[in-house]
Amino acid sequence: MAFFRPRLTDHFGILLPQADLDFAIPFLDEDIPLYVDPFLLWRSPSQQDQALHTSAAERVQSSWLSNTSDA
Repeated sequence: MAFFRPRLTDHFGILLPQADLDFAIPFLDEDIPLYVDPFLLWRSPSQQDQALHTSAAERVQSSWLSNTSDA
Protein backbone atom coordinates (compact mmCIF):
# COMPACT_ATOMS: atom_id res chain seq x y z
CA MET A 1 0.00 0.00 0.00
CA ALA A 2 1.48 3.35 -1.05
CA PHE A 3 1.05 6.42 1.13
CA PHE A 4 0.45 9.85 -0.39
CA ARG A 5 1.87 11.66 2.66
CA PRO A 6 3.57 9.10 4.89
CA ARG A 7 4.12 9.84 8.55
CA LEU A 8 7.13 8.89 10.63
CA THR A 9 5.12 6.08 12.23
CA ASP A 10 4.33 4.64 8.79
CA HIS A 11 8.05 4.49 8.01
CA PHE A 12 8.75 2.51 11.19
CA GLY A 13 5.61 0.34 10.98
CA ILE A 14 3.93 1.75 14.12
CA LEU A 15 0.24 1.11 13.52
CA LEU A 16 -1.27 3.45 16.12
CA PRO A 17 -3.40 6.51 15.41
CA GLN A 18 -2.37 9.97 16.61
CA ALA A 19 -5.18 9.96 19.20
CA ASP A 20 -3.61 6.97 20.98
CA LEU A 21 -0.12 8.47 21.27
CA ASP A 22 1.38 11.04 23.65
CA PHE A 23 3.54 12.66 20.98
CA ALA A 24 3.03 14.35 17.63
CA ILE A 25 3.48 12.26 14.52
CA PRO A 26 5.02 14.46 11.82
CA PHE A 27 4.64 13.92 8.10
CA LEU A 28 7.95 12.97 6.49
CA ASP A 29 7.76 15.86 4.02
CA GLU A 30 7.33 18.52 6.73
CA ASP A 31 9.64 20.02 9.28
CA ILE A 32 8.34 20.80 12.74
CA PRO A 33 9.98 23.17 15.22
CA LEU A 34 11.80 21.57 18.11
CA TYR A 35 12.23 23.29 21.45
CA VAL A 36 14.72 22.07 24.01
CA ASP A 37 14.57 23.75 27.40
CA PRO A 38 18.17 24.75 28.20
CA PHE A 39 17.42 24.92 31.93
CA LEU A 40 16.31 21.27 31.96
CA LEU A 41 19.67 20.37 30.42
CA TRP A 42 21.50 22.58 32.91
CA ARG A 43 19.71 21.06 35.94
CA SER A 44 20.03 17.49 34.70
CA PRO A 45 22.27 15.10 36.65
CA SER A 46 23.53 13.75 33.31
CA GLN A 47 26.96 15.07 32.34
CA GLN A 48 26.02 14.67 28.69
CA ASP A 49 22.97 16.93 29.14
CA GLN A 50 25.07 19.49 31.00
CA ALA A 51 27.64 19.42 28.17
CA LEU A 52 24.84 20.03 25.66
CA HIS A 53 23.70 23.03 27.73
CA THR A 54 27.22 24.44 27.82
CA SER A 55 27.63 23.95 24.07
CA ALA A 56 24.29 25.62 23.32
CA ALA A 57 25.03 28.53 25.66
CA GLU A 58 28.44 29.08 24.08
CA ARG A 59 26.92 29.02 20.59
CA VAL A 60 24.23 31.57 21.55
CA GLN A 61 26.81 33.80 23.24
CA SER A 62 29.14 33.59 20.24
CA SER A 63 26.28 34.41 17.86
CA TRP A 64 25.13 37.33 20.02
CA LEU A 65 28.65 38.75 20.29
CA SER A 66 29.24 38.52 16.55
CA ASN A 67 25.91 40.26 15.84
CA THR A 68 26.60 43.09 18.31
CA SER A 69 30.11 43.72 16.96
CA ASP A 70 28.73 44.11 13.41
CA ALA A 71 26.35 46.90 14.45
